[in-house]
Amino acid sequence: MSIWAQRVFPGGADDLCDRVQGIFAEIFTAMGSPVNMLLLCVETPETTRLVAELPHPVLLHGLEGFQRIDAADVPVAGELVVGWEDRFERQFRYQAAPVL
Repeated sequence: MSIWAQRVFPGGADDLCDRVQGIFAEIFTAMGSPVNMLLLCVETPETTRLVAELPHPVLLHGLEGFQRIDAADVPVAGELVVGWEDRFERQFRYQAAPVL
């Protein structure tokens, strides 16, 4: 059974956010690119929120700073960062660009 987790980065933390995305991509590849594993990004002018679906809770230990969330707290829209696009499109909408 999949779990959901998230990590929120303040604005200006782009390098750290990129590094976390790279770690997630490495885990995804090492796991054989499972269908029930994805990373999406939800951006606002103030924050970047990374939301991860993980096929097993033990994988949460490899993602520093992520906190488990309920499925009800998963956003309905975002940008796919890592995962299968067809899987993403079945569950999510693409996030519109923030208005600045």
